[in-house]
Amino acid sequence: MMKLNGIAAAGVALAALVTAALLPVAPAAAGAGQPKDVMHPCPVLVELYTSQGCNTCPPADVLLEQLDAREDVIGIAFHVDYWDYLGWKDSFALDSNAPRQRAYAKAMEQSYVYTPQAVVDGLGHFNGSDKRAIDRAIDDAKMMATVALKTTWDGRDRIHVDLPESGSQTVGPGLARGAAIWLAGVDGAREVPIARGENAGKTLRYSNIVRSMERLGEWDGMAARVTIDAGALRAAGREKAVVMVQAPDMGRIIGAAEIRLDSAPGS
Repeated sequence: MMKLNGIAAAGVALAALVTAALLPVAPAAAGAGQPKDVMHPCPVLVELYTSQGCNTCPPADVLLEQLDAREDVIGIAFHVDYWDYLGWKDSFALDSNAPRQRAYAKAMEQSYVYTPQAVVDGLGHFNGSDKRAIDRAIDDAKMMATVALKTTWDGRDRIHVDLPESGSQTVGPGLARGAAIWLAGVDGAREVPIARGENAGKTLRYSNIVRSMERLGEWDGMAARVTIDAGALRAAGREKAVVMVQAPDMGRIIGAAEIRLDSAPGS
């Protein structure tokens, strides 16, 4: 397992691909648009921290694609750049990805960051290749309360994401108030020939790659609506949008939704 000593202060670069607004909305009728699991109505979010320059990462990259195929999981890959010095620059790494991972390390009192690392619903971290441990963590995450995010299309270029009033569901106001609302623009599967570094000579497949990340605002626990500019994301080449609601201070994920950008009416 590869690891890097030291914890740095977190900072997330803002992308300019999305138009978003937090608007109050009337509370939805009980059960409207919600999955059957009342306690955990949204999929579990698995974040994989990986690198094209990491020779232990390919099995984790394969596992992430398998996890994302499940209905009860959203799997996304954050490529980091701190292994670029080994001879290969990761073509998918964002400047904001390693700071996000280090912020998790600080919140979870880790003394280092590493790849491949899977963070499950913001609750714990695991070797990204350890399917058994990740499966157990997904099952454990389902015991934690989350909120249902309802997504609707407004034409082809706008997506509304409705957040319920926290008091109407099982997540209390202590977690909801000050929760960060994140939007990730995500690519599907890509194959990359690696010319140098630890994976030199291999052509590796990556999936669900985070290519943009923006903090849209904070949730105050009241019913609200976020509007996403899907047209701008598609124009930038993105295939999916993933919305995450995260408890303050890099806490657990209390809501998540994945939207395929080719699922718009008329697509």
